[in-house]
Amino acid sequence: MGRKRVIEAPALKSWEDVNEALRQIAEAQIAIGDIESEMQKQVLGAQKVAEQESKPYKDEVARLEREIKGFVTEHREDMGKTKSMTLTFGEVGFRLSTSVSLPRAKEKLEEIVRRLKEGGITRFLLLFRGSRSRSELVATFMAVLELCRSRIIRLAGPAADCTVTCREDPENTEE
Repeated sequence: MGRKRVIEAPALKSWEDVNEALRQIAEAQIAIGDIESEMQKQVLGAQKVAEQESKPYKDEVARLEREIKGFVTEHREDMGKTKSMTLTFGEVGFRLSTSVSLPRAKEKLEEIVRRLKEGGITRFLLLFRGSRSRSELVATFMAVLELCRSRIIRLAGPAADCTVTCREDPENTEE
């Protein structure tokens, strides 16, 4: 038995109907623009509040970094030939410039490999779930880059749906 195609009659019967539909579209687009504009104002307001609330913390971090740099400069010889020192809450180094870094990269490498060995495969974006700060996001991304470079993990698929797997034998891979 063949299928019958149901043909709906057009709702617009005249040019006046078309013109009225265009007017309704224009009004809807104006309303959408107003809603999105209000949303943007709220976002900008929230950003401004967050910026004001975080300013004292940013100022404190900058002050402490200056003090660390001054101390490291004065005690450069205490670091020996390595010109760096690992402490409980970070590492200070005296190379071309003094830097302060958080010990996150190694932890992230181990965490990603552990998660992949337990789950087998995951989506790229899920690796970033649970990151609480921008520095943690960066540490995760840098860990992924290092694991790819070392051929420990493999990324596959399009950017929007990229999957990550842990290689079985990273040494004998020729991709």
